[in-house]
Amino acid sequence: MIVVNLDVMLAKRKMSVTELSQRVGITMANLSILKNGKSKAIRMSTLDAICAALQCQPGDVLEWRPDEAAQLDRPEPQPAPEVSAPAPKAPPKRRTSPKPVQPKAEDAAPAQPRQGRRKAQPAEPAPVRYLTVDTYGSRLNLRDIGSRNGNVVARLPSGARVELLETDGAWVHVRWEDKTGWALATYLKGL
Repeated sequence: MIVVNLDVMLAKRKMSVTELSQRVGITMANLSILKNGKSKAIRMSTLDAICAALQCQPGDVLEWRPDEAAQLDRPEPQPAPEVSAPAPKAPPKRRTSPKPVQPKAEDAAPAQPRQGRRKAQPAEPAPVRYLTVDTYGSRLNLRDIGSRNGNVVARLPSGARVELLETDGAWVHVRWEDKTGWALATYLKGL
């Protein structure tokens, strides 16, 4: 694990954290995180500025120590067996790609000749959805924009069948006979 010895270097140089913060241009909070070993990373430019301010090497600020937990998990090293003569070296193995799995005869489709690149198929048009006006006997205003402030283009009777073009929040863009416009979605069944 990496240990940050910033407080040791500050004590050796008789410098306060505030003074280092001002010289390096790093906030007190970030310097405190670094000093307490809570930092996950340090920029090279920050480490350079700290070393310049403290007149030290990066190894004076950062130190690697073996992790105690990792030491407990490692098995004890076993002595190497004594060998009288070196074993002959085996030729290096060639990397091979895995063999493709062949389908069973009953699962295999008849082979088709390769024809180079396929032409892009045109995308299928989205299915047309129809909605029904449900205004409990009154008429539904079809407006030129999706707002109550829009001009009324047509008045749709209850039970009229309209084609859905798009939706935008509470408003639906629809086509009815030869007119298109926006209507409130709450008065349309089939959404």
